[in-house]
Amino acid sequence: MKYMLLKVKKFSLNNHILILVWLALLGIMLTSRVIISGDRTILAGFDNSVQFYAWYTHAARAISQGTLPLWDFYQLSGHSFIGEMQAGLFYPPNLVLFWVLSLLNPESYTITAPPVIEFFVLIGLIGCAFASYWMFQEFNLSKPASLIGATIFAYAGFTFARQSEQLCVFNSIIWIPFIVAAYLRYSRQDSILRKLWWLNTSGFGLAMAILAGHYLGFIYAAAIITFYSIFKIFRQIQKNNLDAATRKNIITKAIALFITIAFGILLASLQLIPTLEYSKLSLRWVSGPNPVSSGEKIPYSVLADQFHFTPAGLFSTINPDFVMLNFPINIDGQVYSGIIALLLGLFVIWKLKNSNDNVLFFSIIFVFSIIYSLGGDSLIHSVYNILSPISDPVRTSSRISCLSHFAISGLAACGIDYLWKLNSEDVNSKNLFNNLIKVCLGIIFLFLLSIPFLSNDKYSLINSLLMTLYLTVISLYFIKSINRQKPYNRRLIIILLSLLIIQDTYYFYIKRLPQRVYDPPQLLYPSQVVKVHAPVLRNLEGVNSNYRIANFKPDEIKNFGDALGIKMMMGHGASMPKNYFNFLGDLGWNNQRINDILGAKYIINTNPKDSKAPVQVTENRSALPIYRIYRSYEVVSQHNGAIAMLKNEKFDYKSTVILNKQPNFKSVENTALSLQTLAPEEVTLQAQYPNQVKLLAKSQKPAILVFADQIYPGWSAFVNDVKVPVMEADTLFKAVVIPAGISTVVFQYRPTSFTIGLIISCLVAICYLLISLKNLNLISFFKDSYKP
Repeated sequence: MKYMLLKVKKFSLNNHILILVWLALLGIMLTSRVIISGDRTILAGFDNSVQFYAWYTHAARAISQGTLPLWDFYQLSGHSFIGEMQAGLFYPPNLVLFWVLSLLNPESYTITAPPVIEFFVLIGLIGCAFASYWMFQEFNLSKPASLIGATIFAYAGFTFARQSEQLCVFNSIIWIPFIVAAYLRYSRQDSILRKLWWLNTSGFGLAMAILAGHYLGFIYAAAIITFYSIFKIFRQIQKNNLDAATRKNIITKAIALFITIAFGILLASLQLIPTLEYSKLSLRWVSGPNPVSSGEKIPYSVLADQFHFTPAGLFSTINPDFVMLNFPINIDGQVYSGIIALLLGLFVIWKLKNSNDNVLFFSIIFVFSIIYSLGGDSLIHSVYNILSPISDPVRTSSRISCLSHFAISGLAACGIDYLWKLNSEDVNSKNLFNNLIKVCLGIIFLFLLSIPFLSNDKYSLINSLLMTLYLTVISLYFIKSINRQKPYNRRLIIILLSLLIIQDTYYFYIKRLPQRVYDPPQLLYPSQVVKVHAPVLRNLEGVNSNYRIANFKPDEIKNFGDALGIKMMMGHGASMPKNYFNFLGDLGWNNQRINDILGAKYIINTNPKDSKAPVQVTENRSALPIYRIYRSYEVVSQHNGAIAMLKNEKFDYKSTVILNKQPNFKSVENTALSLQTLAPEEVTLQAQYPNQVKLLAKSQKPAILVFADQIYPGWSAFVNDVKVPVMEADTLFKAVVIPAGISTVVFQYRPTSFTIGLIISCLVAICYLLISLKNLNLISFFKDSYKP
């Protein structure tokens, strides 16, 4: 019997492994309708379906061929895939995901790929919960407090909601707890080498947040650790004034921050350098009225009223359905972190705002982020826009609800920590909780009385408010009992509170996720898109080789060239190559001349009159092939002059190509495989790989071979194994000279930016591994990490 009691005590909330197992079980239970029963999905949002599903399956196809897709032939008439940061091509979990997808049959991706992607999202959620638990332990909070804080941060609010909106943002922000925890651990080390290792470990998390495909996790995590350092220095100044030790500490903190952030940036060079190259050559905010280049600011007159909370909309911190009060301003975030988190946060602010550093730290972040989320209504937002070198961090001010969610999770954990460590009953707190329970019960009674008099359209809102009140009453009853119960009962209360937290998320989020299968009018889920459109698109002659599709409409197939392996004119992403955008704009966007030059043999448009055939296909018989040969050419070195010539109705763009420099035919003289060619000019696609194209060209005379795919730094060409310069054709495409006769032509993409980034990332990673070999000790890690 004594042995059994010892076993029971061992598996209590004092056992870290058991807590981590419970956190994993919470995640599985919460997402069971997505992962297990499968009737709900996170891939029905526009970005997740149109962007990420298409990009991920495109990468998987490339990996199945034994390489990474540095280039993308299938959207925007060809563009740099590694430059498109949001794809997260080099993010380690994504690489594993792509490899798993590459083992599946590409023809069945629409059925098999979504569950695999969603499973990897669940793994990310559970990892975030584990890292959050570690982070709150590093804040010297008790294990029950850390459990509740981790449950809130990972399984509620902004973190959990983001998975169905933008996977790259979700994958980025889940690294915030890891980054903060490692940085907090650094400050507790005595050895310089171990301090350096923990700073680098925090920087490793920053790099992962970047490689995940978005800057948000990097910026907010860097902001948190920076503010934490400033906060600690300020508190030290309050106690000791600006003495020598404090001045030394300021310098030490500054160096530590520099090492952490610099390490993260350098380790992520593999992605950052190609992205910086791409950003200089592209426009962002292309869906807006005035797209801007990477170094330009979006006018604040536009930003001020875009994607922010209104004072009325902030009531959604109490109930997410109050976001309707934000009308007509759209938002791109969520300030609702759960009613339990809000209650605990407000309670601990009331009790400990002046006596506990952790509470003060989280409170300042919470207040700042809430005010900032008001966008143009906030002075802080306006001032930051003046100071910020670019506008992206302030463009969607409602996204700072990620920080408010971090803060409210921390405050809730501090609230549990206060109640858990309380030695005697807090009479004032007990009276407060009892009064709140009575008020909530009174409101519930009034709501129930009013139900017979309500119209049907009000029932959903009343049910939503009643759920909030039910959760409030039950959680308040548990919270007020924490410090009055026996140890095992207290632990049971913590477990029940964690279940209430995910019940809150389940009702307000999981239950409202779209169904995995809808009718075509709600077409966004990948299998439905393919089911409706693929039979039409795949039967179009030549789209897999020598022609492309003009896909200005419908929106849901913007990136499905990647998913289906079909070349398309348009795409959906964070940015668009500047040269391509200007080319389309200068020539008039969707018109005959553009479609001909870009090789768009088929024009896709919506067909709203026929629900059984939602797209209408028009054949463009005059479209030029993507791979074509010209005997006649004009040399125009000035871009504007070349565009003017292309726009001139008298210019025969079908027989004459415009080059940016004089071609050098002597470079390929006498290199032809055979001079016997009786056939007219002809180009045959022999093979297309993710970063390479092999062509067989036949020409009776020396000529210009044009590959109607965007020209971009990093492309090289070989004609009959002789390296030749790649010329700019028609201001947009790649072109090379070919000799008379039969020739093989190879275009390949190996950008210098990728090579440099790979070298830097590898060198930094090797340094990190060498330091790790001297410092990594898992036993001491677990001994030193956690507090009782």
